[in-house]
Amino acid sequence: MKNVTISLDEGLLKAARLAAAKEGVSFQEYVRRLLRKEAEFDPVKNLNEVFEFIDSLNIKSDGKYLTREEIHDREGLRRQQHLSVRERQVGKSKAKPRKGPRS
Repeated sequence: MKNVTISLDEGLLKAARLAAAKEGVSFQEYVRRLLRKEAEFDPVKNLNEVFEFIDSLNIKSDGKYLTREEIHDREGLRRQQHLSVRERQVGKSKAKPRKGPRS
């Protein structure tokens, strides 16, 4: 194996050493793994794996495309968000009402 010298700022070095310790490997092994992973990354292969995963979900579409209006339906999104917030708050909130204007 060849030796390589790199320069890192103190914060990055400390973070990388902590990450290596969490994985239970030496700093050198940690960097080696990161470089191997990055060097071997193949975006086409990765994209194919994503497509294969999606296909494996067996989700069927009726073939209908959304219209521009449906894609950008802000009111529909707000209704969904409002409903989910309301469902979470039912019987769970013990907070006292706020007094005065909101800041």
